[in-house]
Amino acid sequence: MFFLVYLVGYLVPFFLQIFSSSYVFVIIANVSCLLSVITLFVYEFVQMNETGLTDYIEDFWNKMDVCNIVFYLMYFPLRVYLGEEPLIDMFAF
Repeated sequence: MFFLVYLVGYLVPFFLQIFSSSYVFVIIANVSCLLSVITLFVYEFVQMNETGLTDYIEDFWNKMDVCNIVFYLMYFPLRVYLGEEPLIDMFAF
């Protein structure tokens, strides 16, 4: 069940918004992704409280989940602010 929510709420909108030139669609898709990431964060936080921080950090997939959350939270404001412009243009000198 959780994977289905993650797939429909995060993965599909994320990849669709990459190829979209509609700013409205980009915003809607990224808000869907943000809500999914917040849900994932709450799930990971509960899991960390149940297993303990040391055991939680030892698992490779938990590290991947935390990295996914952190990277998306950095990506979201950039994508919403830049809208239709490619992100790579922001880093051009």
